[in-house]
Amino acid sequence: MNRKTISKARRAQSLVRYYLLAGLFLRPAACEECGATGQMIEAAHHDYDQPLHVRWLCRSCHVRWDKREPKNGTVVVMSRDFAGTSVDAEQFTGKKAERVTAQDAVEVGT
Repeated sequence: MNRKTISKARRAQSLVRYYLLAGLFLRPAACEECGATGQMIEAAHHDYDQPLHVRWLCRSCHVRWDKREPKNGTVVVMSRDFAGTSVDAEQFTGKKAERVTAQDAVEVGT
């Protein structure tokens, strides 16, 4: 299943990135949830309408928190096949498609 970040979430993430690069935010050394150190600590948004209100979490705590309290920052996107018709994500098998030549397509259509 493919997901796409909504623009409100992307703007909030970009603003935090700007604040970090400008030195207006300092990334803490430890996760607020589990106290883990020695790994990247991420800004986790409470609400994308308040982009600077964040918790500082390690990746695993961030994922767990987002599953417990979803912020709806992403949406499921439908895959497209080569003909331009939608392919339902549930139906997609992930198997490599066989190469079909124009001649094969004509023979199948007859």
